[in-house]
Amino acid sequence: MRSEKYVIGLDLVRFFAASAVLVFHLVYMIGVPGGDSYKISGGVVAYPEVGGIPGYGWIGVQIFFVLSGFVILLSAEKATSRRFLQGRVLRLVPAAWICATISLFFLLAADIGSANENIIKWAKSVLFSPAGDYIDRVYWTLGVEIAFYAIVLLFISAGKMALLPPFMLIVALVSAVFNFGSVVFGFLPAPDRLSELSMLRYGVFFAIGVGLYRWWRLGLDRLAYALITTGILGSIAQIAWTMRYYDGTLVPDRLFWLVVFWLGTVALMIASVLYNKALASRFGKHAHVIRTLGLITYPLYLIHQTVGGILIALFFDMGLGRYPALLIAVSVVLVLAWSIVRFEAAIRAAMEPPVARVLARLPFPGEAKS
Repeated sequence: MRSEKYVIGLDLVRFFAASAVLVFHLVYMIGVPGGDSYKISGGVVAYPEVGGIPGYGWIGVQIFFVLSGFVILLSAEKATSRRFLQGRVLRLVPAAWICATISLFFLLAADIGSANENIIKWAKSVLFSPAGDYIDRVYWTLGVEIAFYAIVLLFISAGKMALLPPFMLIVALVSAVFNFGSVVFGFLPAPDRLSELSMLRYGVFFAIGVGLYRWWRLGLDRLAYALITTGILGSIAQIAWTMRYYDGTLVPDRLFWLVVFWLGTVALMIASVLYNKALASRFGKHAHVIRTLGLITYPLYLIHQTVGGILIALFFDMGLGRYPALLIAVSVVLVLAWSIVRFEAAIRAAMEPPVARVLARLPFPGEAKS
């Protein structure tokens, strides 16, 4: 059984996933009428000559869900219910509060939407409302992440973590059938919150991460193999569904190459986990930089669309060309994300004692109140 607690390669994968989503919104969707990036920027900038590849950057979200399946189980190792919940609150809340407030400030300063509507969206975002509208549409994924956290917390509380992988296999099977049915029979052609939060739509991705975690800790047994295989097959159906949602149709050639890319990304994640010691030895001197890239992905994901879209339009209106406006806007967003990480650490440290005190008063199964 391996004892490592940090997988260096996954931070690079995480940053790549955030970058893919950023390119999707700020290079592709910014030129698509009706899209959030288009509305935020006022539709003044587009990059049609780049081609269609940036239009598939949404797959970064699916990558995030696989990573969560692995990383959350890693954080749950030997954790009590109270410690697990405390860790998730401190990891999720401070950055989301900061990012939502920054997005609100930019929207108000740019006079985009009504102030009342934006404040309501901000409130839903910082309160992690299961249903939008949010200050930025990207916040929809936080509810899906929290749904998975809740599943893990239930198994920790019950003292039955050994049963989580079999349960996730059932989730993966149901999710795979649901996604294949969505593609073949065309039901639920657009995103709906119930299927997202119930793991019907995205359970296959978390199952891959859970299977990879089991493989890493216990070896590639039948259960790990079943989790990864079922998850990959179901994920292909979900990716096909997402392609049809965005493109309006399934283009076999494009779907083929997207699936090849997806399988390559999964293989890269598996290699990062299985060869972690070798990678850590090879890139150990750059570990701080790589870890920083991993840490900034969360705030980068939350602010890139709103802040980036507004800045691109601003710089373009100031007379910069489209690509200089894009480059400078992305650079500002990256620096801002890095600054949020630095500032968030202090807020997290300040929040930890009161959060611990509140959780200490709550009854958790199998744990005495502190």
